[in-house]
Amino acid sequence: MKLRSLTLQTALMVWALAACGQGTMIYDQQSATNRSISGGAPIQGQEPTGQSFTPALSSVGFVQLELSDFNPGNGVGATVFLNLRAGSLTGTILDSTEPVFMPDGFSYGITNFFFAAPAAVNPGTVYYLEPILQSGDHWDIIIGSYNYPGGTFFANGLPNPNAFDVWFREGSIVPEPPSGLLVLLGIAGVCAARRARRFRTKCQAAVLIGLLASAGAASAQLQIGERVWSPPGFASYHSMQRPAYPPLPCLPFDAPVYRIAGKTNSYALDDRDIDYNEMEQAQRATQAQASLSMSGILGEIPDGPDPLDNGTNLHLQIARAEVSLASLSGP
Repeated sequence: MKLRSLTLQTALMVWALAACGQGTMIYDQQSATNRSISGGAPIQGQEPTGQSFTPALSSVGFVQLELSDFNPGNGVGATVFLNLRAGSLTGTILDSTEPVFMPDGFSYGITNFFFAAPAAVNPGTVYYLEPILQSGDHWDIIIGSYNYPGGTFFANGLPNPNAFDVWFREGSIVPEPPSGLLVLLGIAGVCAARRARRFRTKCQAAVLIGLLASAGAASAQLQIGERVWSPPGFASYHSMQRPAYPPLPCLPFDAPVYRIAGKTNSYALDDRDIDYNEMEQAQRATQAQASLSMSGILGEIPDGPDPLDNGTNLHLQIARAEVSLASLSGP
């Protein structure tokens, strides 16, 4: 019994410490959602080169580019960073990303470029991303006919006549939860595990550990990936407005959906613009009207709990239903 308790305590502590991630990456502007092996344009030799874009968010925390080694096999890699410029491709440098080294033979790879701190921008204003080869070999940025409406590819300081775009994605990063909070969560897990031993049934212990896991999942930040344009009918949909709530088994309304990295069949529902109070008031009015109608038919108002009262904010999903038939026969 002591060995099982120690194993459970250790697992919960390791889970809490391992929950520390890189934070949530929220994509704002992107020319493409998937990796695309297309044409390449040299970073050096046609400066200034880059991509214009029009952000919808108020800051830029990261940029992703698809790049490729033009001379693989010569043993020379490259170090690249990005300038964020305002006004034009030669305008004011607002900020620069940290340099990133890519080894020899780097072929059509997506690279993350991070700003030391989020770069402030004005939503709806055109800005410019300028890749700079700090050192190394001939390096290409991947371009193609992505039909991005908020900007275009530039070479030699001029917009591309074929309306090509650089393969890029940019956005902001939601910081990860403090590591101290995760350690405290692990300690809480140890205490909960000790209490679970005193429960009389395995069912009660499972409920306690499940609630703890739900709290941990809500506290840890989820890494959001690309947007899903055709989400599945049934999955785990996590609310971005109310992350402490358990995930929904299906989409309650039409809203942007994003994949959650590292989780199977789990998605982030961008419901930050949804007014839940207004929706709940409308549902209560509908329920009241239905109750009055039932009262007129049956002569009484049905007695039962308010379906909007979620209690612990937990819900059940019927995964499988079985029907058994029995028959009686006389002697």
